[in-house]
Amino acid sequence: MNNIMGNEASEFHKQCLEAHNAYRKKHKVASLKLDKELCIYAQEWADSIAAKSVMQHRSNSKYGENIYYFYSSDPNHKVHGKDAVDVWYDEIKQHTFGVEPKTMGTGHFTQVVWKDSKHLGVGVSKNSKNQVFVVCNYDPPGNYVGRYKENVPKVGGF
Repeated sequence: MNNIMGNEASEFHKQCLEAHNAYRKKHKVASLKLDKELCIYAQEWADSIAAKSVMQHRSNSKYGENIYYFYSSDPNHKVHGKDAVDVWYDEIKQHTFGVEPKTMGTGHFTQVVWKDSKHLGVGVSKNSKNQVFVVCNYDPPGNYVGRYKENVPKVGGF
């Protein structure tokens, strides 16, 4: 496995955190803080799913979780931390504010801006097939039924 490590991983974490917080600012919710232990947790899962080449949520996790997958035939192509967050946030186009969702079709977006989430963990892993897996974990987790109205504000806030 060709794990993304050292300065490259630190830069990826920084980009991912900044992208989350830029979107959260648009919705007037507090910034997330990068959490070292949560990053270790996310990295373990990113490594695990990259090794299996499968996009799969961790079962029985006590954290919120978003997963992103990218493939390029160019082994030198770099995935940036913002890339995953942009894809997740793009689900805003399908989200209806002020009501409980009927499906989890916008669950990545809602987790990104979930007001009650305070801490972020980021993991990124690239395997020998040039597949990149990104895992973000959130504490406290979001996407609780019955709590969307007070946790997912429109752009500009509640």
